[in-house]
Amino acid sequence: MDLFDEDLSEDRDQYVVIALEDREILGCLMLKIIDKDTVKYRQMAVKRTAQGRGVGTTLIRYADNFCFLNDYTKVELHARVPVRGFYERNGFQADGNEFIEVGIPHIFMHKALNPR
Repeated sequence: MDLFDEDLSEDRDQYVVIALEDREILGCLMLKIIDKDTVKYRQMAVKRTAQGRGVGTTLIRYADNFCFLNDYTKVELHARVPVRGFYERNGFQADGNEFIEVGIPHIFMHKALNPR
């Protein structure tokens, strides 16, 4: 398989944050740059055995810090409805009605980051 620039064009403005413990991946979070102010958090996952240990919160704090240090002022995401409370505890606010994405109920959430 050959990779060309057009194959990678969607990936240029994306980053992945990974939580490790003893060289084992416990969780990950993708960041997609939307515009000069906004980053979208996507595809967050935490290993089942690591859930409830603060891994997700650590990923979000690290990502928020990355955004802040790079002068992004807004973060948005599509949260699965059952984990809405997790994102609210991490500073996100729901906006709008629930919708179906990949067959699962989601809600749009966002938060502002304090500018420098």
